[in-house]
Amino acid sequence: MNLFGRKKAEPPPPPTSNAGPTVSASSTLNAITKLRDAGDTLDKREDYLNNKIKKETDEAKKFMGQGKKSQALQCIKRKKMYEGQVEKIGQARLNLETQQLALEQLNLNKEVVEAQREGAKTMASVTAQMGEWLSACALRAVCPVPRPRDMSPRHVRYTSPRRVLD
Repeated sequence: MNLFGRKKAEPPPPPTSNAGPTVSASSTLNAITKLRDAGDTLDKREDYLNNKIKKETDEAKKFMGQGKKSQALQCIKRKKMYEGQVEKIGQARLNLETQQLALEQLNLNKEVVEAQREGAKTMASVTAQMGEWLSACALRAVCPVPRPRDMSPRHVRYTSPRRVLD
């Protein structure tokens, strides 16, 4: 019983399908393209920040030469902040590259599985054809084709095991 007199709504039933969403090849290629574009954007941002770091370093040196220590310290603080952002960008790029490689590996695995599936179908059809051939051979074994005279078992000489041991 609820304190305020109302029953809670029952949650909707979970989906019955176990398959999950299907992903097309074009969507994975789009994802890979987006990851590459994001990596390019991060590269541009990193270059921009590296230029800012260089400018802040040059300004700090200039201020120290003029004896303006507090302004030089502010430049160094901004430089440290930019370096932290560059570090974060490096981590983000690493994550993007990891995802990109994982998607490419999944695409490769998908192609391999499809090729194996096609090979299995081909092997099954060849095996079925061989089954027809083997059943025809089995019929020949029941009704054998006459063999040449020198291959027939009547002309093979039987030696007893005692003669071999003597």
